[in-house]
Amino acid sequence: MRFPIRKRRQTPAVIVVALIDVLIVMLIFLLVTTSFKQQPALRLALPESTAAAKTGANEDVPLIVSVDDKGNIRFGQTERRSQPIN
Repeated sequence: MRFPIRKRRQTPAVIVVALIDVLIVMLIFLLVTTSFKQQPALRLALPESTAAAKTGANEDVPLIVSVDDKGNIRFGQTERRSQPIN
């Protein structure tokens, strides 16, 4: 019985030079695309007001409710001007 002679296949080889070339091209592409200057999409000119009152100028005076040691409740703007609540 005669067996056919098999030819040996070469083991597949990875071409490192081609992979390095592809890596360098991708690196250059990444560097070029990320180095662009960021430009704002819209330029807005927001309005300014010089006639506006300062913060807190038109607010009401806060009301104070206080309870003393004896349990008396007082209502008023300051402690001296407060009125007792029955």
